[in-house]
Amino acid sequence: MKSAEIDQILSSRLEAMGIASNHIPRFMKDILNSFFINPQANVLQINDRLRFLGWDEAELDYYTFSLAKESLER
Repeated sequence: MKSAEIDQILSSRLEAMGIASNHIPRFMKDILNSFFINPQANVLQINDRLRFLGWDEAELDYYTFSLAKESLER
């Protein structure tokens, strides 16, 4: 899958979760920082960290988590 496709699917899924498109860059930065703190973090750990940071409406499923991780690894 091409990186533009990954980003489009990821954005669509995040918006469907209730994250406004203008908040997606900050959300992704918080995920990136969570991986910086714990590079081996799984989806449950990332969700806990996101709730700690105030993203209460954001509950990543495994597929969205995988897309985010793929997007950030580029």
